[in-house]
Amino acid sequence: KLKSYAERNKHHSRGFDGETEQDKVPDISDGKDLEKEATDREWVRDAFAVLTDEERYIVNSFLLAGYRGEEIAENLGIGASTLRSKYRRALMKMRKKLDP
Repeated sequence: KLKSYAERNKHHSRGFDGETEQDKVPDISDGKDLEKEATDREWVRDAFAVLTDEERYIVNSFLLAGYRGEEIAENLGIGASTLRSKYRRALMKMRKKLDP
């Protein structure tokens, strides 16, 4: 399932306006290196652990469930610009956890 999401995301960028290359999430493993996949899953799990429940919801909804930013903002009852800020902060928190 994750491979299909990754493949779809390669072809259809659903990024926010102003999103830079650095803001984008790296490609998911192709399934050929099971040890790398297990390590990647552990890293992602650890990175998600540093997020609040709301941040996890935003990142999950945007990256995995495929919702658009406007839909997520509406579900949370916040503005689109607030959502973009929270999304970027959540990605920065995850990146900080993943980068040594």
